Amino acid sequence: MMSYRLFNLGHTDFVHGLDFLLDTSRHFSLQTLTANVVYEDTGEPITAPHALINLGMVKVGFIGVLAKSRENELAAATSDHPRALAVLDEKTTLQKEITAVGNRADLIVVLASVGLEKSIEIAREIEGIDLIVCSGGKEIEDSYFINGTYIVKAGYDGKHIGRVTLDLSAMKNVVSFDSTVVELDSSFPDDENLKALLDEYHSRLEDELKDELRTRKQEDPDTGWYYAGSDACTGCHPDQSAQWSTTRHAEAFSSLTESDQGYNPECIFCHATGWGYTGGFVLADDTPAMENVQCEMCHGAAGEHIETGRADFETASASTCLQCHTEENSPEFNYDLYYELIKH
Repeated sequence: MMSYRLFNLGHTDFVHGLDFLLDTSRHFSLQTLTANVVYEDTGEPITAPHALINLGMVKVGFIGVLAKSRENELAAATSDHPRALAVLDEKTTLQKEITAVGNRADLIVVLASVGLEKSIEIAREIEGIDLIVCSGGKEIEDSYFINGTYIVKAGYDGKHIGRVTLDLSAMKNVVSFDSTVVELDSSFPDDENLKALLDEYHSRLEDELKDELRTRKQEDPDTGWYYAGSDACTGCHPDQSAQWSTTRHAEAFSSLTESDQGYNPECIFCHATGWGYTGGFVLADDTPAMENVQCEMCHGAAGEHIETGRADFETASASTCLQCHTEENSPEFNYDLYYELIKH
């Protein structure tokens, strides 16, 4: 639906197993690349290692690689498959594929799910690459030019679109380069077909995950015995409770229900209290008193304190906040500024 021509595999694409990944890519007839993820018994790549695509009068050779450092994660995700996988060294594999593409391509582009640091290392040590489009690791605001190779990134989670323009000479050598990264903010209207697809997915979360979430095993927290909820704190700490009720923490769960994400396990932890732990949030229908970011999300479980009077609570700190206010979830988060809004 988004008109992708090529798809280079990253380590998270294996989380549902190898068969699911390969069946899905075949079902959608999307050209999937990875040169260095191979079957351990034969050394055969699990997908096409490279692709040649005509863009106007220019033939571009695309090569895909995945970080060898992710090999253990791939092994764990595909452990139930009868054929084990191996991840070969990125640089050795790329050198082999560049030789294989040879003079059949006017330009060589590497799609590298290896992070920026490894991409820079590849550019320094391997000749013949015109452009590396990398993912993973820290974000960059500009491009790099190293040893004749341009390196770009285009954000994460589909929140940005990158555009690269290469001007070529008559001999099809790169004579100029320009790159732009555009943030897909609210100024871009939603595509109605894709929005309908997301809405359908969100509406299915309740039907497909409700029973699983309700029966999920709760673990005892490291300290505090169990989660009790903010109602148990109010009687002794009315001033702190009153101040908390004025913050956005006190209505954090509403943002999930408004976006049909109230049953999404990737979101619940940061919008409810004690999810996954004894006494904590289970489902909105079952434990409405544990919705929102309450006292115990910053200070720890309060069960022991309530029953014995002993106080072994955490002091809210930047590390506490950064469990949820990550770069991905809160790109503009500033601890010193935001803490002033919640302190009591």
